[in-house]
Amino acid sequence: MRQEPVRKDVHELESKMDTGLSEVKNEVQQLKGSLHELESKMDTGLSELESKMDTGLSEVKNEVQQLKGSLHELESKMETGLSELESKMDTRLSEVESKMDTRLSEVESKMDTRLSEVESKMDTRLSEVESKMDTRLSEVESKMDTRLSEVESKMDTRLSEVKNEVQQLKGSLHELESKMETGLSEVKSKMDTGLSVGPVTDLDTEELTNVQKVKGSMQELAQDMRQMFHQALRDISNSNFPAQQQPDRGTTVDDGRGA
Repeated sequence: MRQEPVRKDVHELESKMDTGLSEVKNEVQQLKGSLHELESKMDTGLSELESKMDTGLSEVKNEVQQLKGSLHELESKMETGLSELESKMDTRLSEVESKMDTRLSEVESKMDTRLSEVESKMDTRLSEVESKMDTRLSEVESKMDTRLSEVESKMDTRLSEVKNEVQQLKGSLHELESKMETGLSEVKSKMDTGLSVGPVTDLDTEELTNVQKVKGSMQELAQDMRQMFHQALRDISNSNFPAQQQPDRGTTVDDGRGA
């Protein structure tokens, strides 16, 4: 009695398992279908993406080729522009160089002309100055000659006067010496006469000694005066009065210009 419920339960369980398996199989089939559909869509998407990528790459390649062409064209234009610019610069530099040469030639010509004018004016001015200097030097030389002649004449006159005065002084000294000698002789004679005539006995020894001293002093004074007069005469005789040196009238003042 108890086996029938158990069988019933087993049948129910098997039935449920079969039903579950069927459902699982159905779901698996559905999943497989979904996977196939997904694979198909993925293949289609990948094909489309690959096609788009190929198309995009082709477009990019075309654009790159176009860009290369544009770059070559730009490079060619740059080369052409640089060549034209270089040509223009060469032409401009040649023009500037030509103008500079012309201007320099003009400036050099003006400078040469100006220097020639200045040199000519300087030569003329120097000639005028030299002429004025020569004239002035001649005038000064003439005045100097005249003045020197006047000074020489005055000096000659004065020297003659001095010589005459010296001769007169010599004569006066000789006359004075003669008078002095005469006076000394008279004094000596009187002293000698007075001593010889007077009574010697009337004079004591001291007075006689004093008289002898006075006599000796007079003789020394006379000798000193003679020496003084002779020395004065020698000094006057030894005085030199050289003749005035006459300048060379033919010598002109050197103006420093040389021959």
